[in-house]
Amino acid sequence: MKLLFFEIKRIFKSPIFYISLAIIFGFTFIQMDINDDIYDEDPALAKKRHEEMVRKAKKEVMDGEEILVYENSIIYEEAGYGSKKTDDISVVQENSVERLIYEFNENSYATYPFGFLKEIQLSNGEQEQMAKYLSKLTGKSLEEVKNSSTESEFYKSLNYSTTGKKEFLKIMSSVDDLLGGGSYYSEKKIISKYGDAPMDYEDAVEDYNIIKNKDKFTGAYARLFCDYLGIIISFAPILLAVYMWYQDKTSGALEIVNSKSVGSSKLVLTRILAMFIVFTLAIFILATIYNVKVISVYGVDNVDIFTFYKYILLWILPNLLFVLAFGTLITILTNYPVGIVGMLVLWIVFIFGNSNNLYGGYGWPLILRHSTIGNTEFYFNNIGSVYTNRVIYTVISVAFILLAIKIFDLKRNGGMVKIERIGNNRKKRA
Repeated sequence: MKLLFFEIKRIFKSPIFYISLAIIFGFTFIQMDINDDIYDEDPALAKKRHEEMVRKAKKEVMDGEEILVYENSIIYEEAGYGSKKTDDISVVQENSVERLIYEFNENSYATYPFGFLKEIQLSNGEQEQMAKYLSKLTGKSLEEVKNSSTESEFYKSLNYSTTGKKEFLKIMSSVDDLLGGGSYYSEKKIISKYGDAPMDYEDAVEDYNIIKNKDKFTGAYARLFCDYLGIIISFAPILLAVYMWYQDKTSGALEIVNSKSVGSSKLVLTRILAMFIVFTLAIFILATIYNVKVISVYGVDNVDIFTFYKYILLWILPNLLFVLAFGTLITILTNYPVGIVGMLVLWIVFIFGNSNNLYGGYGWPLILRHSTIGNTEFYFNNIGSVYTNRVIYTVISVAFILLAIKIFDLKRNGGMVKIERIGNNRKKRA
C-alpha cells in the first residue's frame, strides 16, 4: 500500500499527467458540446415547437419558390424527427444508387483503403462499365444513364424493382471491385452505410418511449458520452504510461529500483494500478459533470443516476487498461518511448475499423462506437458483441501485463543481457 501511495503521489507531480487530463477533458467537452443546453427531445414537444415556428414564420421567395423563414432560418411545413437505421433493402437501394449516380456524374468516387479517403477517377472504359451497372440498378437504358443528372426529377423516375436483393448486392460488389475495393458499396458495408431512413412522428414517439423506459434517459446520453470519451481515452493515457517507465531510465532511478527488494510483479502491478486509479477518478469526475446536466433536465425520479458509471465500467475502463498495459510493455521491452508511436498506429486502425458503424459499431476494434442519442434497441440487440469485445481486450491487457512483468524481471536479473549475448555470439560464429 505504501508503494501504491508513492506511485500515485509521483503521478500527481508529473506534468505529463496534467497534459493527458487536459487532452481528455478538452476533447470530450468539445465533442459533447457540454456548454450547450440539453433539452427534452419529446416528439410531442418538438412537434408543438415546430408548429409554433410555422405559425410565426414569414413567407419569402427564393429562386422563384416560396419558402418559410423563421428567425433567419428556413423551415419546412413538415417537421423532421431525425433518421433511423434499417436493413430494408429498398431504402439501401435508393440511398446507395442515388449516391452512385452523383459520383458517376462527377467521375469522382470515394473509397477508404486502410481507413483513409481516396478519391477514384475512372477511365472512359471503366465509366462505360459503371454505366452498365447503373442501367441494371435503375431500369434506365444505357443512354439514359449516360445523360443522367442529379436533379430530383431524375431520381424520382428510377425503377429499383428491376433487381432483387441478391442481384442488387452482387452488382454493388462488382461496383466496389471496379473501384479497387474499400468503398461503401461492398456487401459488407453497404447496409450499415446506406440503411438510413427518415423517422416519422410515430417512429419518433416509439424511439423516445424506448429511451424513456429502457434507458431511463441517462443510458442514451451515457452511450454518447462513452462513444466520444472512448476515442480519446484509447490514446491519451499512453503519454503517462510511457513517461513513468522511461523516466526511470533518464533519471537513473532504474538502477535504484533494480537494487531494491521489491518484486518485479509488485512494482509493475502497483504502477499500472496507480495510473489506472487516477485516470478512473478523473473519468468519473468528467462523467458526473455531464450526468448532473442530464438529471437536471429530466428530473432525478425519471433517470438512473448510476447509469453513466455502469457504462464507464463496461465501455471505458477496458480501453484504459489496454492502453496502460501496452505502454508499460513496450517501454519496458525497448527502454524507449516508442510505445506512443505504436499506440498511435493502433488508435488509427481502431478508429477507422468502426468508421462505417458510428451509430452502432461493436465489432472487433478496441474503440466501440455509438455516436447518437437513441438507437437503443440496436444496442441491446447487440449487447453480446459488446461483452465479447470487452472480455477479449481485458484478456489481452492482462497478457500484456504478465509479459511486461516477465521481461522486467529478466532485465533486472540480467536475463535479457544474456539472451542478447547469446545472439551476438551466434552471429560471430556464423
